[in-house]
Amino acid sequence: YYVNTLSENNTTLSNDVTNAINYINNYFENLDVQDEINNKLDQMVENGTMQEIFSTYFNFITPERFGCIGDGETDDTENFKKFIAYLKQNNVSGYCLTSKTYLLSKQIDITKCSINFNKSTIKAKEGFNGSSILYYQDSVNTTEDYTHFTVIEKLSLDCNNIPNLVGILMPYVFKCTLRDCMIYNCCRSCLKVTGGAELFVDECHLIGNRNYQQYGIEITTSDCHFTNIVIIDCHTAIYNEGSNFYSLVHGWKSKNIKG
Repeated sequence: YYVNTLSENNTTLSNDVTNAINYINNYFENLDVQDEINNKLDQMVENGTMQEIFSTYFNFITPERFGCIGDGETDDTENFKKFIAYLKQNNVSGYCLTSKTYLLSKQIDITKCSINFNKSTIKAKEGFNGSSILYYQDSVNTTEDYTHFTVIEKLSLDCNNIPNLVGILMPYVFKCTLRDCMIYNCCRSCLKVTGGAELFVDECHLIGNRNYQQYGIEITTSDCHFTNIVIIDCHTAIYNEGSNFYSLVHGWKSKNIKG
């Protein structure tokens, strides 16, 4: 009797253990949470949480780490300045999240800051305070400095049709590259360069507002290089005073423009 009872208990215990193992193995297969997990991961990517987690291990420096929102409605000026200051102080490159729009109300100095904007947008806020959205003023004493090469890439710069606002102003530039950028809704000059050399602009779109008399490229210095540039709806595609290099540059208008 005792042997039979013990055997039956062992069998029951064995069956219970087997059922428990099967339940655990099949739990996530039977639990319909995949859509919820996917939605949560998408949300983490969109709001920057995932990027911040990765930055712990891959050291991505993003504007969000300094309080930027990037929703196109919040004024991110002061926090974006903190982002830029950190890049300069630590001599590191910056990285932006995809599809963000950083609304700025004041000029930002990006001198010697390499940033991959990753197709994000910087947009000028109505009532913008400054002559240009972005400003680049290198030192005239850096001509022997071969250690720092600035790269600004995948930037979408929205001048928001504000009169007399320059997209990027460079009073003095040296060893700087603009790559795969778009400057648009511009009523003055998309890109204005007045001093320096060795600026490389490649694969960029410059788009004006045909109701204003403006320039796509306004340059009064030499030894700058422009390749694969499309200039649209600017009264003057290129205003050039200097010896510069142009290859595959196309200027055209979508309709009749003023002037």
